[in-house]
Amino acid sequence: MRILLVMLIALGLAAPAATARGASPSPAAVTAADSYRTDVIFLAHMPQKRAIALWEKILGPAGEARIIVGRAGTVVVYDTPPRLARFRALVEALDSGDASAHIYLRAVVHLPPSALADLIARVLGDAGGEGRLVLVPDDRSGQLLVRTTPERYRVVDRLARRLDVPAGDRQRALRTLTGPSESDQEAP
Repeated sequence: MRILLVMLIALGLAAPAATARGASPSPAAVTAADSYRTDVIFLAHMPQKRAIALWEKILGPAGEARIIVGRAGTVVVYDTPPRLARFRALVEALDSGDASAHIYLRAVVHLPPSALADLIARVLGDAGGEGRLVLVPDDRSGQLLVRTTPERYRVVDRLARRLDVPAGDRQRALRTLTGPSESDQEAP
């Protein structure tokens, strides 16, 4: 038993020495160590638990990726650079001071989420005021994130149900309303 323990210790000490002498580590070891970063993401208004739920629902755990609560107003994320950039963009778009706004996650089935967000924005605009309706499409997960009030979301949801239909069911009729021309108006 002692011999086995001594051999394991010797092998453990010999591996780092071989790497230090110039032997290159395996490619898998290099990519695993270099592909993850730890970032602290500062939250202006979003609660930490909401940011963690957002990460879990949109990005989800993958490989060694993790998210934890940091100091007040921060979360600490250990993930790959592309996923970190994606999460930062989501947090920037959804982190607002509007206390009445909620974040809704809506699955998009037939259209790309970016196309649906574009259509909704063109139809509704920002009628609720500056920043009252924020649409963040996530084409990778096939979801649309909506930050708005519950009343406004009901309108967005009804519109999204009508727009997100199979291509064969979609009617592409445009109706143009024109005002009276100057020649049609009567002189007083």
